[in-house]
Amino acid sequence: MTSRTNTLISSNEKDHSDDVNYTAFKNIPCRIIYKENYIHKDIRLEKDMLDYYDPEIHAIYYNNTKALDIKPRKLNDSQKVLIYLHGDQNVFSSLKNAVPISYNTGLRVICIDYENNKQDATIDKVLNTFKFLLKQGYHLDNIGIYGNNFGGGIATAAVLKMRNEGMGIPGAMILCAPNCDLIVKSCLNENFEIGFPPTLIQANFKKVGNMSFLKYYQRFNKSGVDVKLDMYEGAIFSKNSSWNNKNNQLAITKISSFLKTNLNY
Repeated sequence: MTSRTNTLISSNEKDHSDDVNYTAFKNIPCRIIYKENYIHKDIRLEKDMLDYYDPEIHAIYYNNTKALDIKPRKLNDSQKVLIYLHGDQNVFSSLKNAVPISYNTGLRVICIDYENNKQDATIDKVLNTFKFLLKQGYHLDNIGIYGNNFGGGIATAAVLKMRNEGMGIPGAMILCAPNCDLIVKSCLNENFEIGFPPTLIQANFKKVGNMSFLKYYQRFNKSGVDVKLDMYEGAIFSKNSSWNNKNNQLAITKISSFLKTNLNY
């Protein structure tokens, strides 16, 4: 079987939408080819993983925002979608975790490209993504948002901004070891009692150097947010963990169950 991940999208494919430009990533090879055991030498995605999951991945551009658009082999047709915010790497680092999540949930996953040192601009990109999906026909209560590490802080800040600006809130939020003290200090002074989505927080309880996730959980819980804390003895979704790590697989099972319950599919 020839994997669909051999290509992102042909560079000469015409754009049929006013909102999407598939040649947005000038620094991304239009054809991603297998080099030795990896899909790309700089991305370091294992060929075995991509052969197993066989995702469809497009580079897209909308509302001044770049992203990777992942669709699983068996796409759920219930008009649900997940926005994915990476941790401390880059948009390509999203793929190692987002591809298995997409496969196991059956959801389309949009991985936003952003720079960690531009928080305000990144929050705006998240809102741009929601607007883009709403224009495509998705409803807010059918959209989930996932933030890994630094992305967890961004996800929280973006949802708060949406709520405060009257956009509404997504159907569910997942935070994986959320870690950004600057965002924690600003966000956790907000009032979460007035409209905030059900939230799943996943973390490694042995990583005592970063306990930011407890600040999130305590503040959400105190405010009456429907929040669940899912703890693991060991790393989950870290840049050094394998795609088939047992903790990752268990965490994805919990993510899938949480999204199916709260996005209602």
